[in-house]
Amino acid sequence: RDDDAKGKWRWKISAGKHVAALIQALGIQLQQVTPSGSVSTKKEILEGLVDVPFVRDLLVFRENDKLLSVFVWQMFDRFVDGNLIQSGFADADDRIHPIINVHKISGRWATYEPVVSNVPKAKLKRMPDGSKKIVRPNLRRQIKARPGRKFVGFDFSALEMRVIAQLSGDPFLCDIFINNKDIHAACSRVVFPNFDQLAKDEAKQVRDRTKPLVYATAYGANPETCWKGLLKEGYNVKLADVTAAIGKIMARMSGVVRWQRKQIATASTPPYTISSMILGRRRVWPMGQIEATEALNSGVQFSGSDIMNIGMAQMEARLIDRGYKEAFGIVQVHDAAVYECWAEDAEDLAADVKDCYEQEHTINGVTMIYPVEIHIGD
Repeated sequence: RDDDAKGKWRWKISAGKHVAALIQALGIQLQQVTPSGSVSTKKEILEGLVDVPFVRDLLVFRENDKLLSVFVWQMFDRFVDGNLIQSGFADADDRIHPIINVHKISGRWATYEPVVSNVPKAKLKRMPDGSKKIVRPNLRRQIKARPGRKFVGFDFSALEMRVIAQLSGDPFLCDIFINNKDIHAACSRVVFPNFDQLAKDEAKQVRDRTKPLVYATAYGANPETCWKGLLKEGYNVKLADVTAAIGKIMARMSGVVRWQRKQIATASTPPYTISSMILGRRRVWPMGQIEATEALNSGVQFSGSDIMNIGMAQMEARLIDRGYKEAFGIVQVHDAAVYECWAEDAEDLAADVKDCYEQEHTINGVTMIYPVEIHIGD
């Protein structure tokens, strides 16, 4: 609007008061306030309103704006009118040297200054007509190997779900992984009995929609939280349908449900401790003050980090034994890692990565193979 006293007044998407005013103008009441007394539009509040199209778009914008500031602007020096206004993390050769930290509880590796361990891939949003719209670009494409060099990357196949299968001994999950079946397709058949009769594109949509429900079931997530996540992704689903689907998966994974109850009980009673299944990493909750999801998540994360760290140690020794010229690891991301080498060494390095990281473990009488998928590229 035009304001006689101050000239033009413009609505700003980055201004919390402006966002609150628009949401309220749409007829939605916002009750929570900030310490200063302003109406709050923090993420947790907006995620409770994801059924409103404008709110979904606003959350996507905020997510992308944060990614821009964390993964793009911080990387390189920024100049305005020839003046340096921000020093980036890249050195004179456009190479970044983040600080690597091993989490004291989980054993997972992470990076900061800058954060590179979770640089995101492209994200698609499903539109009402069934098409997909890119709402986040693939930020990993800005990380490139120099001419003559290659990246050798890999990720474990369904690492966490394999760990859960082995910890719980659930027959349904164990059968899937021992016989190399697709877990998400198998669970789609549980939720949608006609899954195998669907057209290819429709079956893929159903599989994509079922995938978060599988993880929600495995980690004891709230169906309402899962429903809101699906709405944010552009899926037009009802809470009742999500609740029913999770119920069907839970009934099929009865061994996982028993394991969940056992984990929570173990963490809630003396000595209030959850341990990894391989190297014995422990977490203790004094007096049993826990969140159920923490108890379920910890054992899985510990065991996953054990498997990754065993592979990293074996690979480090292999690099020395092979005598590669300038081959080294550059990043580890939960169930994935990337090495850099000269192009002529890439195939040999990939074979060594497969040999060092693929493992077989036997726990509680259940033997599980943890395979990796390897990629070579720029």
